[in-house]
Amino acid sequence: MSRDLPQLAALVEQHYAARRFAGIDALLQGSDPHRLDAHTLMLAANAAIQAGQLAAADRWLSILRAGPDDSAALQRIHAQVLNRLGLAASAQGDAAGACAQFERALAIDPQQSAARLNLAIEYRKADQPERALPLWLALARDDPAASDRLRTPVLDTSLAAGLACIEAGDAASATGIADEVLALLGLPAPALRTQLALRLKLPSVLADRDAIDAARARWLDGLDHLRALDLARAEPRLSQLAWSNFGLAYHGQDDLALQSLYGDWLADAAARMRPDLAAMPLPPARVRRRVVLASSHWCDCTAGHYFASWIGMLADDPTLDVHVLAIGPRLDAFTDTLAGPNVTLHRLDPADADTIAEAIAALQADLVLYPELGMDVRLLPAAALRLAPVQAMAWGHPVTSGLPTLDAYLSCAEMEPAEASAHYRESLHLLPGIGTRYVPPPRPQPATRAELGLPSGPLLVVPQSAVKIHPDNDVLYRELLTALPSLHLLFFDNESATVTTRLRERMTRGLGADAIRRILFHPLCARPRFLQVLGACDLMLDPLHWSGGNTALDALRMDLPILTAPGAFMRGRQSAAMLQRLGLADALVATPTTLVARAVALFAGDELDRLRPRIAAGFGALVAGEGVAATLRQIVHHLLDRDTKC
Repeated sequence: MSRDLPQLAALVEQHYAARRFAGIDALLQGSDPHRLDAHTLMLAANAAIQAGQLAAADRWLSILRAGPDDSAALQRIHAQVLNRLGLAASAQGDAAGACAQFERALAIDPQQSAARLNLAIEYRKADQPERALPLWLALARDDPAASDRLRTPVLDTSLAAGLACIEAGDAASATGIADEVLALLGLPAPALRTQLALRLKLPSVLADRDAIDAARARWLDGLDHLRALDLARAEPRLSQLAWSNFGLAYHGQDDLALQSLYGDWLADAAARMRPDLAAMPLPPARVRRRVVLASSHWCDCTAGHYFASWIGMLADDPTLDVHVLAIGPRLDAFTDTLAGPNVTLHRLDPADADTIAEAIAALQADLVLYPELGMDVRLLPAAALRLAPVQAMAWGHPVTSGLPTLDAYLSCAEMEPAEASAHYRESLHLLPGIGTRYVPPPRPQPATRAELGLPSGPLLVVPQSAVKIHPDNDVLYRELLTALPSLHLLFFDNESATVTTRLRERMTRGLGADAIRRILFHPLCARPRFLQVLGACDLMLDPLHWSGGNTALDALRMDLPILTAPGAFMRGRQSAAMLQRLGLADALVATPTTLVARAVALFAGDELDRLRPRIAAGFGALVAGEGVAATLRQIVHHLLDRDTKC
């Protein structure tokens, strides 16, 4: 050491007194910091803080606190320095480094609210809501005066964390989160929306039928909890009610009773939230009666293309005044093509549930027709109000709405079982064929298996999302892999990696390593590549209980045979109806018990190759929609002409 300790301490004092803070750290370089007295160490730490030398401040404070004078004041100062280091790391895009510094700050001073806040923000940015939520809750508990300011992050994070728990199979934790948030923040908005989601969300992947029964029982318990809430304390907005029981329909059961229970609650809640829209006056008398088609899927997407022809079919009737309410944010060039003679297009963006309901009410429709209810959570609260004398829906999401405010359900005659009317709260009205005139996508250039990264040999594809693959299917997949040792099964990834993992784990349970290797998942991709993949496969297999709709049309577009076993409800019978129209029912429609044997037989010979030209020959007639326009107009006039609701 070039200077003795007293001399060095004196120099530090001089630099500090002269406010030459930046030079003190350099002055002490080369000295043994553990021989410095506490006063000199404190001056070095303070000087580094003043100079913005945060890493040096952290170093001097760590040395100082390792001694006998580790006071609460020192701990607070050190935690503040670490919080500033975390902010600096975050500003540089170093999320891991930022979290590490914030965590160190809280380990030293658990009451360091700034570090807690910053760590919560960092975890949320990193999509780790389960780690962020305890921090937000602690902040809200420790500072009740800040509860209004913290309400939004607490609710957003609790919702994300709770939904993640449910998808991971831990519904009990999600209910616990809902209870804690309700106790902490109370009912006022937007806590009601969080309660709906965390009480009623159903996992996308369920292990077996017992798990399905348990999930539905939990759903009923959640609805009982919602009924007990004092809605008078909630903010009077329909957006509080933006929720859909989307998952119920994938359980393979009759959902009429459960949907109706929820529909009654939702209709009552919607009327309480917006009493100004609960009892709309009758529309004015007009020469042409007004029909409004309302959807958030009037864009370049599957549902938009599927139902777009209805607009022209109704517009061809000179007695009808057709309005299309296209709800954003998915509005594009395809949306603009929907306007035309006798069609008025209304673009609504941005739009929450209240804005949607207000827009529908302002149009003073004689009939409101929703091509789907259930895919967009914003539409259900609007549909739960009586915004027009007659309100109807179609099978964009093929299950009853359960709403007392919906009068009619439009479906396809050939896709419905004989007892179909018992599955709907709405009156059932049936269209021929596939119920629309469908414009298929262009066929992409064929691609080889090698170009697509697919294996050679027999390849069976199940191009459905995880929620549609009921656990009853798993035994079929295992039997197929056993019966056909060279077969590969191809599925597609889901948007959530957790959901894909849970599905793979469930399907491969009990399988050997060789069979597991033959279950493949293709990444999500654009539609042209999706069509190429379908075209490169040998056979599409419909899941039990939920058949392909648009995916079936995509497969048939690529001349791909579909093997299906019709289910008890329309949602499990769409492919079978298409194959019946193509004259292929004998070859490709089986029962659940004969499905595996039929698949094995199809792979054994050349029948699959012989089916492809037959599909190609009949596809044009299948999508032409013969008779649909006249029947659709007939149904609409029937609904408009009724004196009372059905």
